[in-house]
Amino acid sequence: MKTENTTVDSLLTQQKDQILRDWMRDVGQTGDIQEAQALLAAVHEAIRADADPEQLDSPALDKARNVLRSLSRECAAQGSTAGEASQFRSSSSSPRRWSSSATACWPCP
Repeated sequence: MKTENTTVDSLLTQQKDQILRDWMRDVGQTGDIQEAQALLAAVHEAIRADADPEQLDSPALDKARNVLRSLSRECAAQGSTAGEASQFRSSSSSPRRWSSSATACWPCP
């Protein structure tokens, strides 16, 4: 595994709960964090598969992309706007790197 992925894997393993709390706080959400957990788990799985975050079309990131697509559909069905969608991408530097080219509006307002 690449050194940076080993470091991120260790961080996600040791501090997952704190990362989730901080991420939810950054996007102004206080409710259910199941979507955040699903996305973080998919990203963590990709890290463990030694995915390159610069290659967003790699098979290792399929699950993370699918989670983002599902969240986008859910948010669109709830009437979220494109501006609200960008809140997710700008909410946290680590998850943003993995989702910067994806279309996601999570968390829904």
